Amino acid sequence: IGSLADASKEVGGTFARAGAPWEFNLRDLLRWCDIAGKVARVHDGDFDRAIDATFETLFSQKLRTAADRAKCVQLFAGSFGRSPRARPPPAVSLRDGNLHVGDASFPCGSFDAKSVGAGDHDSLGLLRGQLPALEAAAHCCAEGWMTIVAGPAASGKTSLVQTLATLAGKPLRQVALTAATDTSELLGSFEQKEPSRDRAALEEDATSALRGATAVALCIQSSVPSVTVETAWCMWSAYRAACEAAAEGVGAEEADAAKRALLAAIDALGILQSSAKKSDVNMDVDMDAGDVGGDAGDESLASSLRKRAAELGPEAWGGVSPAAGRFDWVDGVLLKAAVRGEWVLLDNANLCSPTVLDRLNPLLEIGGSLLVSECGMRDGKPRVITAHPEFRLFLALDPRRGEVSRAMRNRGVEVFLMPPETSSPTKALRASPEKNTDASTSSTAEEGRLALPAPMVMPPERHTIECDLAAVLAAAGVPAGPIRAAMTAAHR
Repeated sequence: IGSLADASKEVGGTFARAGAPWEFNLRDLLRWCDIAGKVARVHDGDFDRAIDATFETLFSQKLRTAADRAKCVQLFAGSFGRSPRARPPPAVSLRDGNLHVGDASFPCGSFDAKSVGAGDHDSLGLLRGQLPALEAAAHCCAEGWMTIVAGPAASGKTSLVQTLATLAGKPLRQVALTAATDTSELLGSFEQKEPSRDRAALEEDATSALRGATAVALCIQSSVPSVTVETAWCMWSAYRAACEAAAEGVGAEEADAAKRALLAAIDALGILQSSAKKSDVNMDVDMDAGDVGGDAGDESLASSLRKRAAELGPEAWGGVSPAAGRFDWVDGVLLKAAVRGEWVLLDNANLCSPTVLDRLNPLLEIGGSLLVSECGMRDGKPRVITAHPEFRLFLALDPRRGEVSRAMRNRGVEVFLMPPETSSPTKALRASPEKNTDASTSSTAEEGRLALPAPMVMPPERHTIECDLAAVLAAAGVPAGPIRAAMTAAHR
């Protein structure tokens, strides 16, 4: 750590100038000890292997040029008397309810989590060039650290986080920040009371709980009858149909019918949750996910949802609200995620004012909490939010548009997406004179190599960006041959 800090601050030096200033301090050392100790236990106490495996995650991955990463390896060799051992590309697997990315692992969610504000990304794929960065982000998720994903435009920053959330089965909320973003968009603000918004929040919590209970009930080891799951979903479908009928003709009868259908669906959810909790299934799925409405205590989520549904009036399904003109505090996207244990991705984090993100610094400390003074006093006391153990925060930024504050960078682990080395068959033919004295034999071999059909061409010795481009085009259904080669050359 000391050698990295000295080299980065050397007067007139060239090491780690891209992205400077850097912080190599005691916090990095403690993080290294934490993950190296866990990786060593996986490898039967081989601490040297654990140090080599985690060195890239915390130090090499954040540097933004190939020369800086090579220099970082040299500093490692000077401190430890050896170079870090080469590692194969990290393997990705799902075993025993955990997601494993290389040496990183953490429990999975319900595998039916949906991303909010992300659009449809069901076609996300794993690219070999992004596997080291994916492992570094997985280490951060396992430890609960904030991940700062940096890289040029269209380098895969957002898709990296989306892929990790999809593999882990975690709900991901995406927020695009701008220069006009303020704390009210992240933490919340006072807004005019709208019963329909309360109903939408209740429906979101009920849907999340229904998916979690279904994931447990449909497990192979579960003893929950399938008819219980079918009944719960049928009742929820009946409620959605009642909502559509109420939207077409807003009246007291339609609103009452929708409310009765909602209460019946919540009762069916409660039965499903009770059956799922009684089954002997070892899954890390939070069936009580969602905001239970404050001080729920030991009350089950189904009971809390039923109480919230009973408080809804006919105006929740349309019509004029008698509470018009009143204002209530509405939690922002980040505050909701911190309470519910969801993942949040802040895109273009370096575009907003640093004071907005620095407002979150107390929440990112170990065991930290956030004083939400903007919402006023509750029962004579200020509101203090403690992050849910499953809450994770990701920042995505393009360094060409600036950096986040040093305080924010110090509280997270940076991962820079540097594209693999590009290679071109044309450059290979124009290489320096061949070492082989038989030039004619070499030329014949090259011509034979180029004459092979595309699927039969030998893969390059080193992974290149063309490999990832070809993989994306293959996943999209583009056939091998001249078309794929032309598209790869055009996007390089």
